[in-house]
Amino acid sequence: MRLTLLTSGTRGDVQPYLALGIGLREAGHDVVIATHAAFANAVMQCGLAFAQIEPNLTALMMQGDGQMALTYEGNPFRAAQSSLHFLRTAQARFGELLDSALAASRHSDAIIAGLPTLWGSDIAAALDVPCHWALLQPITRTVRFAHPMLPFSPPRLLHRASYCVAEWATWLPWRNAINQWRKKQGLPAATMRHRYQPLYAPAAKVAYGVSPHVVPKPPDWPAHHHLVGYWFLNPSAPPSDELKAYVAQHQRLVYLGVGSMQPSQTQPFIAAAERALAANAAWGVMLRPPRSHAATCRRILFVDEATHTWLFPHMSAIVHHGGAGTTAAALRAGRPQIIAPIAADQFFWAACAHTHGVAPRPAPLHQLAAASLSADLAQCLNDAELQNNAQRLGQAIAAEDGITTATQIFSGFYYI
Repeated sequence: MRLTLLTSGTRGDVQPYLALGIGLREAGHDVVIATHAAFANAVMQCGLAFAQIEPNLTALMMQGDGQMALTYEGNPFRAAQSSLHFLRTAQARFGELLDSALAASRHSDAIIAGLPTLWGSDIAAALDVPCHWALLQPITRTVRFAHPMLPFSPPRLLHRASYCVAEWATWLPWRNAINQWRKKQGLPAATMRHRYQPLYAPAAKVAYGVSPHVVPKPPDWPAHHHLVGYWFLNPSAPPSDELKAYVAQHQRLVYLGVGSMQPSQTQPFIAAAERALAANAAWGVMLRPPRSHAATCRRILFVDEATHTWLFPHMSAIVHHGGAGTTAAALRAGRPQIIAPIAADQFFWAACAHTHGVAPRPAPLHQLAAASLSADLAQCLNDAELQNNAQRLGQAIAAEDGITTATQIFSGFYYI
């Protein structure tokens, strides 16, 4: 089959689909990765066909002053202002995104979409081909846990209702733009029920790139929704000589990261991390963020490139924002974590890590202080129970083969 994988967002959102695309290609399929120009080289380095879609709505979420849309950083006025600006800008360009995705998906036998590309079902409808689902967040309705995109978890009685709230929130802002586009394609107007109906259709193939050791499959999920294990991309480039020498020279190494979406608290986070590292006789490694004063840091090595697959096993602890990809890599490495979420599903993954006993209780990044980070870091570096929990979970995840199982699902060779 000719399969088009529609993926959008940050590098962490795109990279698992590259790994899945390689698996599908090795199974004999003709695979196209439809994503943004910033990831063209990464796609082609994997030997996969690239098709461009624009704009990247996630990139539009960042504002000039560093406040990220759809997040709260302690100032409600600033949060509302940045979010409204993002929505106005993104809504005006949504039709452009759908047009480019339609062009990228021509001649496909099936579309494979993710959470940021739920509109893939509209592209599939315009092409009259099936739409299947490769998801990194467990958004199938359940009473077992609340919708993972909410920054809080309501009482259990409201878990299923939380999915209605999240589904409305991800449909209403884009409803008019989507229906204008559908009308242009000769398709009937869509409703919110239509938006999620394809996910639950019995003929749909649904694979979650999530370990069942981390999120066990809820008993009230449909039988055709599968948690298959994470999709990891093997490192394509060796680490720099500088990084290898730094790792060899220092003990008690700690990874520090806030993801691709740099928040306005990056510089305060670096300052707090510097003090926490000094208090614990530890040393840090961090991907170089923009607008940071790296020269003032004596205990942190800033690097331009380093794959989590190589780097994380060399760390004693991993401090990060809780993105799905970073959390998965940290879990597989078997290292204790400190998660300071910023937005969206990051709060869900932070709660999962704490529940499994591999991370201290999380706090949002904007509430992180040097004292609390120092105490959490001391726990990660010295608590044998936390370290053993992380190691056991990492071994279980490393034994999985999520790519092969997902490939079997999308190839039609996987049966319950």
